[in-house]
Amino acid sequence: DFSSFYSIYQKSKGMKLYIKTPFVNNNKFIPHLLEHCALQSRDPWEYLKYSISTNASTSTGFSCFEREDIPTQEFFDYLRMPLKEEIFNQELLAIAKELEKPSLWQRVYEKILNQISSKKIITNKIQKVSFTQLQDYHNKRYQEEYTLLINKDWKIDKNWGIWKQIKHQQLDIKNLTKINSGSFSYRKELQYFLWTTYSSIEDILVLDYIGDLLESYWLYDASLHSRYFYSAFDWSFWDQYMILSHSWTLE
Repeated sequence: DFSSFYSIYQKSKGMKLYIKTPFVNNNKFIPHLLEHCALQSRDPWEYLKYSISTNASTSTGFSCFEREDIPTQEFFDYLRMPLKEEIFNQELLAIAKELEKPSLWQRVYEKILNQISSKKIITNKIQKVSFTQLQDYHNKRYQEEYTLLINKDWKIDKNWGIWKQIKHQQLDIKNLTKINSGSFSYRKELQYFLWTTYSSIEDILVLDYIGDLLESYWLYDASLHSRYFYSAFDWSFWDQYMILSHSWTLE
């Protein structure tokens, strides 16, 4: 029963705090830079407590911070502390170096986004930004009204963030729009992806389950056949679509 395995897999995770951080001029750079700056600290105690054990990422339309051992409000208050210009300059250089040589998946991800979006999406290039601009974005976006909290039991906290604003209803996968598919070859690998749009944030709960379930199954299947595997699952608060991709090496 693969659903039983999935339940065990999910319970091993900590809480996830999602913050709605849309791209700026269709570029991922500013929300990505802010994720680094909000989490980073030059104070050894703060770094050890908040930064080093946090899994953080920025995707299309949201940033995610995953922790296991810190109360949510305390951690969110830390992320909302005023930014420091020395950290801004430090992380600006760090991300610039990161983007000098984007990984294969970073390049593929950008290509997928541009296949399904009507806009030109940029995820691997530096965007000119001042410290003041980043402060303004931080002050606007790192607010509770733009957050979604998944607790340690893998349930949405109904008393936190955006969940308090949405309509509660029974979710049904049958109500989702149709699944679209696409593929292209890149560097001798076939990049195959599925994507669908959704009508409301409640649908994210279903999509998140489907995405993680399929990723887990593909990983399990690849291990049985001694194959290397990687995939990526993504959903967006902003453009209202979900992407699930899978790669195969072309013979």
